[in-house]
Amino acid sequence: MTPETLNVQYESRRGEPFEIAEMEAFIEELTDCGLTAIVSSLFYDSNANICTIETDQHDNAALWRIAEKHISQFEIGGVVGHGDHLFDSAPSVEEQEIDNEQPVIAISDDPMTRTVELGRIGEEALANWFSRHSLSYLSICQNPETFARLFTGTLKRPDFFLLFDSLGLIAVDAKNVRIHMDKYFALPLEGELRRAVAFERIFRMPLWYAFYSTDCWYWISALKAVEVGKQLQNKSTKEVFLSVCKDDFIRIVAGDDLSKLYAQRMPAYGNVARVSA
Repeated sequence: MTPETLNVQYESRRGEPFEIAEMEAFIEELTDCGLTAIVSSLFYDSNANICTIETDQHDNAALWRIAEKHISQFEIGGVVGHGDHLFDSAPSVEEQEIDNEQPVIAISDDPMTRTVELGRIGEEALANWFSRHSLSYLSICQNPETFARLFTGTLKRPDFFLLFDSLGLIAVDAKNVRIHMDKYFALPLEGELRRAVAFERIFRMPLWYAFYSTDCWYWISALKAVEVGKQLQNKSTKEVFLSVCKDDFIRIVAGDDLSKLYAQRMPAYGNVARVSA
């Protein structure tokens, strides 16, 4: 089918080809099943990496099944769901497992609340991944009421402690944010990396970021991010952040891949001073 013959309006905020392909595949199956009348429009927000499906039949099982089949991350009636990413080449069984049993969470229209809730999705997805691969981990409560004074403003509070039998504990922080131009992740300097480096310095424990993706996790240590990240400033908020290329991350699919973490070397530590000062 061509865009002219599809019976549902659809749009990608940034015109991303994979987002358009997902929506068109979704609409084509809707048409084959005679369900196009129940969907008024689709909007793929490239900034939030989520497709909003406008419909009055929020609990329609067939609609959910087709969405889960074709769209990576979507929202129907304020509830977020996840499906298989069909446009990667022949994913393995382990790669497919990453999308299985993803949490379904009601999500707010408020941008700040949406960010928090998407973060919670990432945390639950990583906990599920740890469990599926029989990894020993400890979840850390993020309720501000449980924060010790040490963590108020100056120290990063990670989401998990992950145990390696021969190496001990590492701290892990899950992230569920969009990737810019399919190449760059952003980490705020003040609110994130300074606090992460302070955590490592005080606790003598390495802290790693795990970024959620549809078919894998992208891991990078806080110190590595400081080493390779490019310092930029948000033009509207004036917030300073580091832009880190996806190529500098370690791609993790299976539990055994975590052995790659300690192969990541820090060739220089000079840049660390600018965030720990």
